[in-house]
Amino acid sequence: MPVSQSAFCWPKFVLGNEFPGHNHVLIWLTLVLSVGPRIKVLSGKVFSLAVNVESPRKFPPPSVLVTISRKECLERCELATYAKHFRLLLRPLLPPKALKELHPPSPPLSLPLPTHEAPIFQEQHVRAALFSFAPTSAAGLFGYRPSLLQQCARTESFHFVSTLTRAVNVLASGNAPMFLQPFLAGGVSIALAKPNRGVRPLCCGDPLRRLVAKCFCLGGKGEISRGFKGKNFGVGCPGGVEAVAHSLRDVLLKYRNSELALLKIDFKNAFNLLNREAFVQATSKMFPGLEKWTWWCYNQPPLLVYNHENEFFSESGVQQGDPLGPLYFCCGLQSLIDQIAALQPVYQKWYMDDGGIVGSPELLLKVWEILKNGGVPLGLELNSKKCEWSWLNPDCNFWCALLMVFQ
Repeated sequence: MPVSQSAFCWPKFVLGNEFPGHNHVLIWLTLVLSVGPRIKVLSGKVFSLAVNVESPRKFPPPSVLVTISRKECLERCELATYAKHFRLLLRPLLPPKALKELHPPSPPLSLPLPTHEAPIFQEQHVRAALFSFAPTSAAGLFGYRPSLLQQCARTESFHFVSTLTRAVNVLASGNAPMFLQPFLAGGVSIALAKPNRGVRPLCCGDPLRRLVAKCFCLGGKGEISRGFKGKNFGVGCPGGVEAVAHSLRDVLLKYRNSELALLKIDFKNAFNLLNREAFVQATSKMFPGLEKWTWWCYNQPPLLVYNHENEFFSESGVQQGDPLGPLYFCCGLQSLIDQIAALQPVYQKWYMDDGGIVGSPELLLKVWEILKNGGVPLGLELNSKKCEWSWLNPDCNFWCALLMVFQ
């Protein structure tokens, strides 16, 4: 299949029937064409890192890295990032059953009709959101890439952007025809095998749907940041990972000799199992302007096409490929975070579905019960195999207070 005809459908072109086995040369050529000119400069180095999966190249030890230039150090970090993504693409493509198991069937939704008005986006908002797409951003079910919309905006800027803005506002207000919903709110999906025998699902939604979501993200970033400030650092907080890591380090040092403990939380398949009624209603309460658009996208199951051959509907959870997905998930989880905050733990920080709580053993037992029992109506189940209990005092030899639960 010629690259010019199918490059926009990268899941099939790279990982579909046209590639039996692992043909490193063809995959490399396709990636060079899709990633852009920057990667061509590093082509030989990145390829040597990407294909040598069993024995990856080792960089010099820290003592040597201190003596190299900043530019070379950044280049090596960039090479490691590219190699990680390339190794992911070299993983085998799993059968459709693996992806369907991550999207279990759910009963039909009974969402109340939206009552709040949606914001009206101006041309400058739509233009900024449109050109925030990366040049290599992929296509959805209809096969056109965001770069096509960008080219139209550059060529016919006086007419195209105004027309596109009207279309965005129609969608944002929930007035688009419902027969378009399964396709515009759907996406192209694949599932790759993780090294630990897990499943890595990937989904790319329609560019128009993603454009509307980006308009909400850009237009409401101030309100979103205020809504989750100090509660969940996975949305509306640039550098949220660093903020969580540094604050946790400070708490561990401050209470090093105490009898407190740290409870790290993880949920099973959280994004795909979160109850849609729960997060839609929570989002409408926290951000009323999103109500109509959220209702339009999730009132009925959107269509997912696996490897351009198998179709099924996404009936539960936050859909992958939606720029608003992290916000929806954090809205659905916020009720549990508020209940834990009422217990006044020494420390509580969340990044999406990963949480860390510091407190006395008695308090952490209450936290566990809140998450265990309160998560059921939300469709969330604690993953006890990945949850961790740690005493802040390194000399403490007590047993974990949740030992029986973890077992």
